[in-house]
Amino acid sequence: ACRQSLGWPSIFTGLNRENLVERLRRGGLREVLSSLLLAEPWQQHVIHQALWFFEYVHWEVGPDENTLVVLGDCDALSLPETAQWLKEEYPRVRVATHSGGHGSICFPPNSKWLAEVLANFFDAERS
Repeated sequence: ACRQSLGWPSIFTGLNRENLVERLRRGGLREVLSSLLLAEPWQQHVIHQALWFFEYVHWEVGPDENTLVVLGDCDALSLPETAQWLKEEYPRVRVATHSGGHGSICFPPNSKWLAEVLANFFDAERS
């Protein structure tokens, strides 16, 4: 199951007495403790300062065949329709989709697939 981002609502919700009481009423002590942990300042800084694909692509120039986007079928952080949208809006962009969640492309079982995708991408670039 793709559950990587279940805690994100707690990360982006402000931490105050009313929220904590409401979470205690709804979900119990575990919900409150999760909220306290996820609201930790460094966690907040990393989440709010980190970039993601749509923030660092310069869309005005137009991604082309020199752009490779790797998506996961079970990626809970981006929409499954992203691959289709890219194919329609930017048909020259190369999109590769693996069966897994966000970040799972870095796991050893996916290394051969990723190596092949990268090799094809860089071989095509040389042609």
